[in-house]
This record gives sequence, structure tokens and C-alpha cells, in this order.
Amino acid sequence: MKISIFTILALVITIFWFKHLWSKPDLLNVSEHLITLWYQQLWVFQFMFIILVIADVFYFLIKDMK
Repeated sequence: MKISIFTILALVITIFWFKHLWSKPDLLNVSEHLITLWYQQLWVFQFMFIILVIADVFYFLIKDMK
């Protein structure tokens, strides 16, 4: 089984993403600014995960060409 650094980083990002989802603030007792920050951080985690998955695919494609 092939595992690259991108795979490990994607798994770590997934763990932080689920941890971030689990710690969702109470929408009634938190300011709108904090809720906006929470959603922005969620998008950052998702974007980083997608970038790492794409990098992982290209890493194995380039590695298999050699």
C-alpha cells in the first residue's frame, strides 16, 4: 500500500475538520462575527483537504511515470 506525505496530511486535516465540526458554536449565544469566522475556518479545512487530495493523486501519477 502506497502512502505519501500528502495522504498523511489529508488524514490530519480530516481529523481537524471533524473536530471543528464537533465544536460548532451555539448559534443563539454567539455573535455573528464568531459564527462567520467558524464558517470561514470550515471552508479553509475543506479547501486544504481538496488541495491535498489533488496533490496526492498527481504525486502518485508522476511517481508511476518514472
